[in-house]
Amino acid sequence: MSVNKNYAAKIYSHLINGKVLVREIIQNDNLINNYLFSEVMDNLKAYEDQYAMCGFNFINTGDYVYISDKQPPNDRKTDVGMKAQILLLMVGKYLNSRNLSLTKFSTLSAGITQEELEEIQSIGDNADILVRAGMGNGFLSSFKSNLVERNIVLEKTSSK
Repeated sequence: MSVNKNYAAKIYSHLINGKVLVREIIQNDNLINNYLFSEVMDNLKAYEDQYAMCGFNFINTGDYVYISDKQPPNDRKTDVGMKAQILLLMVGKYLNSRNLSLTKFSTLSAGITQEELEEIQSIGDNADILVRAGMGNGFLSSFKSNLVERNIVLEKTSSK
């Protein structure tokens, strides 16, 4: 197949803005194939070469792709990555404290509710942790900007 230039431009905009390109997206509360991800997989070598020539690591896990600056392996910790990990740990801590399974977070029919996200925000030491991690605007805002808007966490369309 040949690279679709219109899709390539959308993919570039997506990846260069720090977003993860995932295999499936949510549309009308159903998981559907992401046509941009399919474009990348159909032309994987071309995309790997293009981003390598631009000085990026093109990371393909099979279920998602993203780019990162070429850095030595020991120096790949990024501010965005650290923030995402902190937020996901807070969600995990919340689920564990309520004896809830992580599948609640990863199942389309379940998910985390807005009320639960607000509960996570109100947990005592979370506010201090967020401030120290440079996310002083609060859990909800940080969750949205660091996880949802980067497609690390998908938001059900009925939740928007």
